[in-house]
Amino acid sequence: HIMFLMENVEGITMGEFLQIRKENYYFNNILTSFYAANLILVLNYFKEKQLAHRDIKPDNMIIRLNGYIKII
Repeated sequence: HIMFLMENVEGITMGEFLQIRKENYYFNNILTSFYAANLILVLNYFKEKQLAHRDIKPDNMIIRLNGYIKII
């Protein structure tokens, strides 16, 4: 048997978030800058730890309840 133990992360995916914002015609520069900065910090952390993630896309980014991104 192969089992994975994973952390439960509450929130929505970035893909779902972008779809909701697209449908409501609401997207502002402050929110865009915040999530872009979040992603840059995550990628910088990966580089410092010499980690590679081969599938970074909106569906693999969770916006947690506190508003910050978590890569899954």
